[in-house]
Amino acid sequence: MPTLPPVAQVSLLGFVSGLRSQVGVALLTTAARRGRFGGDDRVTRVLASRAALTLTGLGTLVELTADKLPITPPRLNPGSLAIRCGVGAALGGIVLRDRSIPLGLAIGAATAGLGSVAGQRARALAAEHTDVPDQWWGVGEDLVATGLALLAVSGRS
Repeated sequence: MPTLPPVAQVSLLGFVSGLRSQVGVALLTTAARRGRFGGDDRVTRVLASRAALTLTGLGTLVELTADKLPITPPRLNPGSLAIRCGVGAALGGIVLRDRSIPLGLAIGAATAGLGSVAGQRARALAAEHTDVPDQWWGVGEDLVATGLALLAVSGRS
């Protein structure tokens, strides 16, 4: 199977960051740990570390749980949106660090913003037009984010 171009990987990881900010990070650290992302540089070694894997895994579990709580602020609040765009930018910079860090930052941030808006709108519409509670749509969104991130970090089309 052909690999996805790095810009497509950044776009997917950015979009995922808009849905679930920690999922793409956790799966990228897992890929680095397994030798499926990066080379033999300092960034890859940090990503592949046991500490990074543990922290990103815990962060993901916290986020997936907190997302379903009624007290969690909407993702489009300025602070929440800034975090998501920042994570998307960081992932973009990491993936494109050998080509163009500024391009990676821009694509990652922009697609994270797009993912945030799309995820919020899709979930609101789904909950509004069905009898399925919002939390269950959140679980579906978790699965979509995970699937897209897996596609991005596997690099396979």
